[in-house]
Amino acid sequence: MLHTSCFFLAIVAYVSASSVSDANHFLDTVLGEKVPALIEDYQSLYPFATTLPSYFEIPSTNILTNRALQVDVSHGEYRGFHDAVKRLGDCQAPVLRDGKTSIKCTLDFAGMTANYTTMTKGDNLLATQKTIWVRAVVVDTTGQFEAVAESGRNGSLQTFQIDNLKLQVTNDDNLKLNQRRQREFTRYFEEIVRIRLLDFFYDNYRRVLARAVSSVPFPHASHDSAKESIKG
Repeated sequence: MLHTSCFFLAIVAYVSASSVSDANHFLDTVLGEKVPALIEDYQSLYPFATTLPSYFEIPSTNILTNRALQVDVSHGEYRGFHDAVKRLGDCQAPVLRDGKTSIKCTLDFAGMTANYTTMTKGDNLLATQKTIWVRAVVVDTTGQFEAVAESGRNGSLQTFQIDNLKLQVTNDDNLKLNQRRQREFTRYFEEIVRIRLLDFFYDNYRRVLARAVSSVPFPHASHDSAKESIKG
């Protein structure tokens, strides 16, 4: 005589009490309302960040047409920390991990700008001194964001990571350089802007973002227990 035994497997299913739209609203409030308000307390970032003067040279490529290019970088302004960073696409719905609710999103950094004023000499044989503007714009650059919170508590910034930072650099067309020297000129500003931007973002901007995250009500996830019966 065969007996039928019933085995019950208790499976803990974590069900989000909040939705993707709640996560989106949370990040939009952080970036669109709290960061602009808080960043005004940071004169190092708002209304723009500045850099110290610098100097570099690009060797002459033809003694008959040009001299060594001397470049004095007198002033640089980095703008957009208060409003350029945006949410890209939908955030993930809040999930419960290790007793904490986690919200993960992708950030869009496109639109940040760096504007430099330079004094150059040596793009021609006369070594004419020129005032040249240089502009760098962040393009096609994303990053990772994660905030976490224990039940009933405000959130904290867990992850703020910028992926490969891409820049588009243009300059005053009054600067007359051949292709080789133009590439070196552009490369210098790509490198210096990338370094400066990452410094600004991972230092004071991260502090502002952390404060913003902790000041916005956090959409928490909850867990329910579900039972599934297996008969055999």
